[in-house]
Amino acid sequence: MIAPMKYLTPLLFSFTLVACGGGEHEGGSSAGVLTLTSATATAQGYWSGSNAAGQNVLLAILDNGEVWGVYTSNKLPVGGLQGSVAYAGNTLSGVGYEFNTALSSVSRTSYTGSFVASSTISVTTTAGSVLTAKYDAGYDQSPSLANLAGTFTGGGVTGTGASPFSVITVSALGTITGTSAGCALAGTAVARPSGKNIFDVSLAFSGSACALGNGTTANGFAYYDATARQLISMSLNGAKTDGFIYSGTKP
Repeated sequence: MIAPMKYLTPLLFSFTLVACGGGEHEGGSSAGVLTLTSATATAQGYWSGSNAAGQNVLLAILDNGEVWGVYTSNKLPVGGLQGSVAYAGNTLSGVGYEFNTALSSVSRTSYTGSFVASSTISVTTTAGSVLTAKYDAGYDQSPSLANLAGTFTGGGVTGTGASPFSVITVSALGTITGTSAGCALAGTAVARPSGKNIFDVSLAFSGSACALGNGTTANGFAYYDATARQLISMSLNGAKTDGFIYSGTKP
């Protein structure tokens, strides 16, 4: 049953592995900790594909086991997935939350799947999503704030519906800004220590009309697709009960 996002409580989870083994460019609630006891195959990377609803799926699985997913339709965000993952051979499992902006809600979910490292992945969630995607080699490029810099036009949503921010600007120093009637967005993008094409993002919202509330800070990830010139980003508030999902392109 899908519950209104504002009534959810955050979930913290961790995994310890005791056994181990061997589209279209369009462009996820609680972060967990992945503890590895020995070498194992992982699904780390950025994946592009679709779900059973015909939406595009952009899935980032980070080196620390965090999962961030953005669902888009016509390059505009319509949902997301955030959680954590554990591995056994070439299968994965995890828990987290799935966002559905059409229903203005988020549901607690778990997921299982299989993958071929740096090739293909298939994930099924208990919330009903079936995700299939291919590895995007852009993940292996060095992160560059100079490449990321620019003004993006697209759309933003929160867990409860649309956000007024359609235009976001990122400077060559990683400063993020956005303005709308009654709300301002300010934040930073910083390349992750992994050296992969993923940025840690922190956003602060100020103003009486902010959908996430005046003074809210949200933290998450961003990915820049240099070929499509597209920015995909998702960040969550401190309680991990709501967030901001954005997809935009620059000229």
